[in-house]
Amino acid sequence: MPRLTDIPTALRLSRWLAPSLLDVFFCALLFGVFLQPQGVGSLLSDGDTGWHIRTGQLVLQTGSIPQTDPFSFSLPRKTWFAWEWLADVIFALLWQWRGLAGVTAFSGCILGLAATAMLARLLREGSGLWIGLAVALAAVSASSVHYLARPHAFSILFYTLALWVVVEDRERNGPTLWATVPLTALWVNLHGGFVAW
Repeated sequence: MPRLTDIPTALRLSRWLAPSLLDVFFCALLFGVFLQPQGVGSLLSDGDTGWHIRTGQLVLQTGSIPQTDPFSFSLPRKTWFAWEWLADVIFALLWQWRGLAGVTAFSGCILGLAATAMLARLLREGSGLWIGLAVALAAVSASSVHYLARPHAFSILFYTLALWVVVEDRERNGPTLWATVPLTALWVNLHGGFVAW
């Protein structure tokens, strides 16, 4: 029989282990991606995933970011700006580890995190559960055309997080805004969408 002094610890532990609304929302989004008729293949409906993986492999093999286009037939050796080199490396490592399933599962998680962060922000603003869910699901539906295993998934997540930080700073002026500095430094190497920021 547990001692009375152990009950608060057990309650804290059970609260920590119990899924929150945001956990359920995130899992529901993942199941929505993976259980749809096309499954994870829907995240591969754009052919660019392959050359992102291959570019990441080149970076890993050479230890440098390509300066010229290694894939072009019509414009060989033309200057190339590899804005997404870090995302390409991540995709190449995931491909080495688990193949395309790893790349798509990771991309699905990134996109799910973006939608979950948006719902969390709406709830924090006091939108209420039903309005927050309706807005978050509408945003997911509207942006689902961009739900692909490509580097722009990072921009979808980072833009959501950056806006959260800005809103937090406007409400409670403090050092939180400085979190955008490392976020932007990372974002610059993951996808060109940092320009929107």
